[in-house]
Order: sequence, then C-alpha cells, then structure tokens
Amino acid sequence: MASDAHYMENRDYVMGQAFAQLAHEQGQNAADIFDENAKAAINGDYIQRLAMQPIKRSAFLLNTNVKRL
Repeated sequence: MASDAHYMENRDYVMGQAFAQLAHEQGQNAADIFDENAKAAINGDYIQRLAMQPIKRSAFLLNTNVKRL
C-alpha cells in the first residue's frame, strides 16, 4: 500500500478506503500494523513484519478469455 501524497494543493491524502479494504481482506490487525509501521518508520522505531494471506480473486479477474483492446 502506498500513497501519492506529494503536491497536496491539488490532491487529497485519503487512505481510509485503502485501510478499510486491507482490513476487509487481511483483518483489522493488518490494517493497524500498517498504520503503526508508518509512524514507526518516521520515528526510526521497529517495523513489524506481517504475514499476508492470499487474496481471493474473482472469476472475472481469472478469466483469460477476455478480449483485449
């Protein structure tokens, strides 16, 4: 997960949806660790490692018969 937070005059820094999706797919603990690690990186503190779970893909994304433009 990353943000594109430079040039803030024309862009909002909104990570709420990303954290909500992460919590939905990997659990609230994973979202909390991402949040804590961002602060830890800035402060020079310990960064927690997280064992991620595979994301279940929808049949649409797995369909190899989709015509490409």
